[in-house]
Amino acid sequence: MARSFTINWWSTRLLLAILGTSWVTGLLFYTFNNWVRIDGLFGPERHPMQQLFLVFHGGSAFLMMVVYGFFLGHHAWPRRKQASRLGRLLIGAIAVSIVSAYGLYYLGDPIMRQWALYTHLMTGFFLPVILFFHIRTMVKGS
Repeated sequence: MARSFTINWWSTRLLLAILGTSWVTGLLFYTFNNWVRIDGLFGPERHPMQQLFLVFHGGSAFLMMVVYGFFLGHHAWPRRKQASRLGRLLIGAIAVSIVSAYGLYYLGDPIMRQWALYTHLMTGFFLPVILFFHIRTMVKGS
């Protein structure tokens, strides 16, 4: 059996900080993009903070992909035979989030972009919930 990978306090805090940043900035961008307008010189326009939220969301997403790769190699892969359903769901949700983000950036068809948008929104919204229950299940099981 593969050696168990214990996640230390520092790694846990780093993961939660990056995930929290990505989650909050993603929701702020979505909210500002859809509902927040300011009066501009030529009428209502987008709030200038919207772009900053998107920049921080993209930056934290890159960090999340690095953390995701680390956890796949050191946590998920060695335990693949005894993997929990929540662990598999977490891997799938992160993969869907990455693919849908790619679609948001590169798809030109407006209908496909809408699908990518709402897929990304829903997986991103529920990702912390899945991670919470995965961690709770693993802590209770040990």
